[in-house]
Amino acid sequence: MSAFPQTYWSLIQRGVADNRSALNRIARDYVDPVRKFIRHSGFTAEDAEDLAQEVFLIVCSPEFLRQADVRKGKFRTLLLLVTKNVMNGEWRKRFAKKRRGKTIALDGETIAEILAAPETSDEGFDREWWTSLLDSALGRLRKENPRRHEILNLHKTHGRPHSEIAKALATTSDHVNNEIRAAKKRVREVLLELVRDYCSTRGEFDEELAQFRRVLGG
Repeated sequence: MSAFPQTYWSLIQRGVADNRSALNRIARDYVDPVRKFIRHSGFTAEDAEDLAQEVFLIVCSPEFLRQADVRKGKFRTLLLLVTKNVMNGEWRKRFAKKRRGKTIALDGETIAEILAAPETSDEGFDREWWTSLLDSALGRLRKENPRRHEILNLHKTHGRPHSEIAKALATTSDHVNNEIRAAKKRVREVLLELVRDYCSTRGEFDEELAQFRRVLGG
């Protein structure tokens, strides 16, 4: 963990050059927590879908990414700022939406104001982000080892004791215990990998893990 190659920010810089695969990756990684946060803020499912699209028309525009800077704070913080303002409609009224394909024209003054705004936080957004990241780690486990994922799911999600799981799967309680421990270890490994992908320094990495423990009790 001594080196942080700025993996996610390198991806963002490729997005500056309008690299479509990079922009798609940015949108894919963040769309689920953004959509859920908007939905839980009182919008309908249809509106949440539309507003999330609006968020990423801004965030994935090369004009916006060109001014985003790892030294100015977390990309996720900027994303939350854009999401909140898209929800209240302030910026949507202030710039002309001239769409060409999936891009949006932003004037320099608006972008500068977005990036100059004070940092903001929202526990609801953080919770959606971390839940989404944890779901991704569990999804990786499910693909790698479906049976191990099933055992963990029966234990964590459904609260079934080891003996009951062992009986249902025709195995031993010791085996179930070992599988649960191995599953938790693998989920943690993947989660650390996902966090490391978008952190630039060890300090930021440690801060993110501390936040994960605060928000989800991990």
